[in-house]
Amino acid sequence: AYLRYMQRTGTGLTTFDSISELCKIKSYHPGASVVLRIRADDPNARCYLGNKYGAEMDEVRGLLQKAQELELRTVGVSFHVGSGASDPQAFGMAIALARRVFDEAHDLGIRSMSVLDIGGGFAGGTGDGMDQLLEASKVINAALDAHFSCSSDNGAPCCGEGGENLRIIAEPGRYFSESACTLYSYVFGKRERGERKEYFLTDGIYGSFNNLLYDHATLTAKPLLCASNPCSCSSDNGAGSMAPLHPSTLFGPTCDGLDTVMKDVQLPNMENGDWVSFPSMGAYTISASSNFNGIISDNPKIFYVFSKQE
Repeated sequence: AYLRYMQRTGTGLTTFDSISELCKIKSYHPGASVVLRIRADDPNARCYLGNKYGAEMDEVRGLLQKAQELELRTVGVSFHVGSGASDPQAFGMAIALARRVFDEAHDLGIRSMSVLDIGGGFAGGTGDGMDQLLEASKVINAALDAHFSCSSDNGAPCCGEGGENLRIIAEPGRYFSESACTLYSYVFGKRERGERKEYFLTDGIYGSFNNLLYDHATLTAKPLLCASNPCSCSSDNGAGSMAPLHPSTLFGPTCDGLDTVMKDVQLPNMENGDWVSFPSMGAYTISASSNFNGIISDNPKIFYVFSKQE
């Protein structure tokens, strides 16, 4: 269905990593240009993708030859080191592998290679995410210089002996969205068992906190004591930063005991009507939430805030 839709809408570029994919493209969108996706993993990425997508290097030549046999136009290479990559060197390794594929294609007589898709994996981090991006960009630029440089007039990275300019594509998703959003969840229930405090929130793992299961997220909880101390409600920490802390558990709102957001987190005493804020919740949260138990979690209120620059 997707290939038919691509053909109807004039979308002319897609990826492949298997003979099956090539045969489908030939059947349903033979005019498309194709990009070979290779496996190139950061083993420490938050979300591992290489076990599912990407051709192994010993499969590359056979796949390129099959594309030739089917008279499909192979135009480049793509990879994805994994979502939330933590090792910038993974990009350097992946670009070196991509160079090998370009060389293999040239050896087979393929002269249409002009695209390098370096995927995503750029961490959102905190603030504007620039610190994490700069480390990755240093490695990426050095690898491009080492493996795709040539004496072109405009100094752009080149892809082959002919000196054709290389079109570089990236897929930054988490980088743009993760640190841009803060989630606020309302405390609607409380239970005390000795020193331990247990709170029930209006969002949980069937909602925005599904990132605990699917994105291996590490959460930071900041109380807003709007009900128990209204004077502190204007600050993420407020009076809570001076109040005694207690081992606390934060539950989600559903009937499932698995719906536990945080355990053994140190928080000040809170009451019903207080709020808890969670920074860096813009990636892989609402987009994967559900309405389990009849609790509407996939359409929360969103407020846009523009901070003043000092």
